[in-house]
Amino acid sequence: MACLSQLKRKLLIRTIQELCQRRLISPEKSSKGIVAADVLNDKRKTVLKKIDRKTAPKFRQFSNFRKKKILGAWITTSVTPLENECRFPILHNDEPDLEIHVKHYRAVRCPQSNFVPLVTQLRNGEILFGKPHRSKLVKTLVRCFVREIGGALRPKHRKVEEIGEMIELPPNRRVNVQWQQFVVKCYSESQDLLFHDVFTNVPVAKPAPNSLPNIQKPYSISIFIIDSASRNQFFRHMPLTLDFMRQNGFEILHGYTKVGDNSAINLLPILAGMIYEAEERGFHSLYPENMVLHSAILRNSSDDFWQHVRSVIQIAKENGYVTMWNDDIATSGFGLFHYKAFKGFTQPPTDFYYRPYYEYIYQNLEAHTGCVNGQFVAPRYIDIWERFVTKHINATYFAFNFLTGLTHSSANNIELYDDSLSESLARLKNSGAFENSVVLIMGDHGQRISSIQKTHSGRVEERMPMMGIYLPERFKTDHPTEYENLSLNKNRLTSNFDIYDTLMDTLTFSGIQDCSRSRRMQPPAGISLFDRIPVSRSCEEARIPPQFCCCLQASIPNVDMVSNIESLSVRRGTNALDSMYNFQSSIQKTHSGRVEERMPMMGIYLPERFKTDHPTEYQNLSLNKNRLTSNFDIYETLMDTLTLSGIQDSSRSRRMQPPAGISLFDRIPVSRSCEEARIPPQFCCCLQASIPNVDMESNIEKKATEILLLYFLTSSKTMNCVQSISNPIIDRSSIQYYSLSKMARLGMRSPKQWNTLKENKGQDYIDSFEDDILDVEMNFALSVTLNPGLQNSSISLDFKSRFSVYSNILTRDNEPLLRLKVKPLLENFLCSNIYIFERICDCFVNKNNV
Repeated sequence: MACLSQLKRKLLIRTIQELCQRRLISPEKSSKGIVAADVLNDKRKTVLKKIDRKTAPKFRQFSNFRKKKILGAWITTSVTPLENECRFPILHNDEPDLEIHVKHYRAVRCPQSNFVPLVTQLRNGEILFGKPHRSKLVKTLVRCFVREIGGALRPKHRKVEEIGEMIELPPNRRVNVQWQQFVVKCYSESQDLLFHDVFTNVPVAKPAPNSLPNIQKPYSISIFIIDSASRNQFFRHMPLTLDFMRQNGFEILHGYTKVGDNSAINLLPILAGMIYEAEERGFHSLYPENMVLHSAILRNSSDDFWQHVRSVIQIAKENGYVTMWNDDIATSGFGLFHYKAFKGFTQPPTDFYYRPYYEYIYQNLEAHTGCVNGQFVAPRYIDIWERFVTKHINATYFAFNFLTGLTHSSANNIELYDDSLSESLARLKNSGAFENSVVLIMGDHGQRISSIQKTHSGRVEERMPMMGIYLPERFKTDHPTEYENLSLNKNRLTSNFDIYDTLMDTLTFSGIQDCSRSRRMQPPAGISLFDRIPVSRSCEEARIPPQFCCCLQASIPNVDMVSNIESLSVRRGTNALDSMYNFQSSIQKTHSGRVEERMPMMGIYLPERFKTDHPTEYQNLSLNKNRLTSNFDIYETLMDTLTLSGIQDSSRSRRMQPPAGISLFDRIPVSRSCEEARIPPQFCCCLQASIPNVDMESNIEKKATEILLLYFLTSSKTMNCVQSISNPIIDRSSIQYYSLSKMARLGMRSPKQWNTLKENKGQDYIDSFEDDILDVEMNFALSVTLNPGLQNSSISLDFKSRFSVYSNILTRDNEPLLRLKVKPLLENFLCSNIYIFERICDCFVNKNNV
């Protein structure tokens, strides 16, 4: 193509190859279009030397277009969850059925402590005894004493032992107490207890391990787990932490699914590659005997379960890693492996084991939900991890952290961790602690207890916990293939067992031969994320029990149907799809460029007092935002506002009759038409969908077709047949596409106009406009390509030509391509339509629901 060679446009050849593999363009066409590619520098950039002239677009490129973005969605990891045969759900952070269950808490109001804050701990672990500023104890003699604690081991895992004698602390001096955990008590001259608290420390950092091979440096591992934290929940409540993770290259797994109900059952596969009581977990014959941990073994043995499994922490410790176990037990007597048949540890499982610290808190201090001695607990629990990692930057370590108290029974409390965790991560990154560390920030499962799990979205969240993985830059350089596979696998179906094999591979890369694949249990527990996971993977292959599987199968439910309904799903579903395609095509030709002109902006703010004094009116206004409204309704609303302000002349009895419109403080019916809203026909945007002209054998068939047609014409996000139908999908994938494309083509044909627009509006406006065009173009391409039904329809708009449009807008000079983030709204629709289809089938199998 002439203009390509003139502008020296560059394109990644692998993009074309992957698109061919995904059948997004014809392999025959691509083989003609691509002659050769040369790798430039070490950045894997290639030059597209020839493209088939037949597929060249007719128009020029944007002048001043940020071309580095246009193919970002397809490069390197050009995969999406939509490619998997397992179509797991992609939820919005703010699904409508979650609204009443979601609250945002950024702080805790702790009850006031009875103790005087006489002893504080610095971030480096040192403690300081001193009277508070403006304290009433200025002239009072106060003495403070410190004492080591330990114990809390099986069989007396609740018993905390005080070790040795009490040692007096010197006042106004920083002291580095060389104990892992210790109690401090302060007394007045009359022996009144003025202060009582427990502290942790990391006494002396152990030297780098000598037992590991002499490689550049082994990889340390940090695992930070928040109890009951789903991925969606994390995205909704942890904005600062999520921002840090995104900026620093954490890979977040979108298809990660739990394999068990509670914490121990989900973390045992990660730490040891084993399952507890396979029959109870729904695995049945999925596991060989050597991968099953039976409760009878634990109950009949005086040893703890650590002697019956081979965990990654044990292997790391035996090979010179400094290890830590930081388990917030939340309640005395409990803990991660202290319930069911586990019963805890007979010996500390790691070099630093802080169970005595937590047992002491919940037995002896003023411990409330989220508070200890009047202080919020999150900073002190996270500080244990930060202090351990900071002290061992020059060593190799394995840090295991599990925080449970705040979030075990609450879907909203996770947000209370956000400030402390994000700040701790930033300090660790700045200290260099991440330069040789693999970091996992994750949940064990979603919320199982609070009311959110009673919703459809909540049930999905409960099965799909958070999993974010950070790999240091050195790893990416030394193991580029493994890193690339991890990036691909974030959109694949994964489970806890894959994390185990990934951790074992990490230890292997650190030189520990005991973790090599030839020495692991056979068959493997899962698939390492450093290997490429196939798109065809099923829940059974990932060892996910059926009750936790979130795969949305594109098949008719396997139920007994009466003869008239037996073929109804496929036959009438096809009719509805055909009607939808024809309808959408006609809408594109008639309404696409004028809808925005007919639908102006309208936003209404009501003060908090109004919401309190008039809750029904406020609720109706909230409902009416999704109803058909017009200017006359605003008039009635303003008149009602004056009436509520005490002006009787605006009361409804004194207004014109019939009313001009319906006040937004009244509930507007869903059946309202443009005529009833006093909207002239030429301005009406109601999209009337007609049933295809087919021979209907029964009312059931007709109703089923109506349901399917209504669904496919709307953007439906939740669960109940017709009730959740909302706005037309063509608003985004059709109307906005055409309106923006019209402007874009105008700019392409006239570079002078484009430059004039830039001068008048500024670069920020141009960038924003270009981003919008890119979003719509890419979303539309995905919508007509990744949905198999659309590929053979009249709406496909010849994708080969559309791809040529994209290949014509390439990167300029040597600027690297950046990944374009495809909007979750589209992915949610494409992934959820199979689920809705099945729910519709369920509905019309039962005639009463049709």
